[in-house]
Order: sequence, then C-alpha cells, then structure tokens
Amino acid sequence: MKRTSKIVSLFLVVLAISSFVFGDISAGAVSKIKSNKGDFYLSLNKSLYEGSSYAGYKHTYKIYAFNVNSKSAKKCNKKLYNYYSKYYNSDYDAYVNGYSLIFGVSGNTYKNGNILSIKQKVTGASWWSYKACNVNKKTGKEVTNESLFKMYGYTKKSFYNALKNKQISKTKSLIKQGSYLQQYADQMLAYAKSSKSRKGLQVYIDSSGKLCATAKIKTMVAADIYEYIFKFSK
Repeated sequence: MKRTSKIVSLFLVVLAISSFVFGDISAGAVSKIKSNKGDFYLSLNKSLYEGSSYAGYKHTYKIYAFNVNSKSAKKCNKKLYNYYSKYYNSDYDAYVNGYSLIFGVSGNTYKNGNILSIKQKVTGASWWSYKACNVNKKTGKEVTNESLFKMYGYTKKSFYNALKNKQISKTKSLIKQGSYLQQYADQMLAYAKSSKSRKGLQVYIDSSGKLCATAKIKTMVAADIYEYIFKFSK
C-alpha cells in the first residue's frame, strides 16, 4: 500500500514538473488539419464577375474553416461549407443565364482564449443571413449556445428574454425613425415579441469579447424581415 502511494506521489510530481516546464501538456492534444496554417483557413475562396472581370461587379465567396483536427470541428466545417457553397454554385449558374440575385459570401473569425468562432454571412439583392460555429481549440469540441450563455451569466431562458428586450428596443427605434402607421407598428412589435423571431439564432463571441446573437426584425420595407446582430457584455 505504501509502495503504491509512493508511486502515485512520484507520478504527480513528474506531471507537475512537466506542466511547469512544457506548459499545459493537454493543450496540444488536438492537432491541426493544415500544419502550415493558423487557427483558421479558407475552405472556399473564389470570385465571380458580372460582365467583364475588368469592368464588372465582383462577387466574393469566402468560407472559413476551423484548423482543428477533431470530429466536432470537421462537422462544423462541413456544415458551413455545404450551406454556403450552394450559394456560389447558384450564383455561378445564374451568370450563365445572365443574371444573379446573390452578391457573395463573407466571413469573420475570432479567437477568445481557447474558444474559436466563425461567423459567415450571405448577401442577396435585398436580404442577408448569418450562420456561426464555435469550437474549443483545446478540447476540439463544439461549444454549445447554452455553454456560451452560461459564460456570460445567463440561463437559456434569461438570455432569450434579454434578446427579446433588445429586439423590442430596436423595433421601437425603427418605428420612430420610419413614422409608420400604427397598424404597421403594432405588427412589428408583435413580431419582436414572438418566439419565431428568435428561431434559429446564431451565437458567437466577437473580437471585443462580446457575446453576439442574431435575431430577426420585421419592417415594412422590401424583404419585410431582416436579421440583426445583438451584442451582450459579461
């Protein structure tokens, strides 16, 4: 029994020394997909032009991926690529027919400690839409929305309530700016209060360390419903 205790104690001492000398030895447990890249890389980077490539309007398609060799990260990469590459293919086909209603796909990458975030955006003629993914660089696992809520002091319920309040405030501001008729203003506020305006929300942490979430706002202009980004601090 004493011999076993000594062996365990010795192992713990060696482990502590290794961590002190080499840092957290578990931090490098998840390798990179592309050894010559940083935390992110582009899985698609193409451009299309309306008309001449010299005089036409340029549509850029950039789809980012996590450079983390884990099942969860690869799943996120595949989800983003499959969703956004279809817009490139659709845009390409549209050019063959001489028109396009898609203006491109853009993206941003963020790093906050071990949490890596990707936000992608597709822009159409009178609409736009977002998708986001978050991965823990150290563990290789996807970071859930609920985990992000908890990091910022929210439960799922309290976060959705806070987001709803921001939507209502934004809607009231738009109503004031647009001088809408009361019937339209009532419709816009009712939509902001409804759960469907928060359905499919995308969550990520931006470069300033703020928690960001997408939600929809109803207007009486063009596409009628637009997606906005709302930010939260700790």
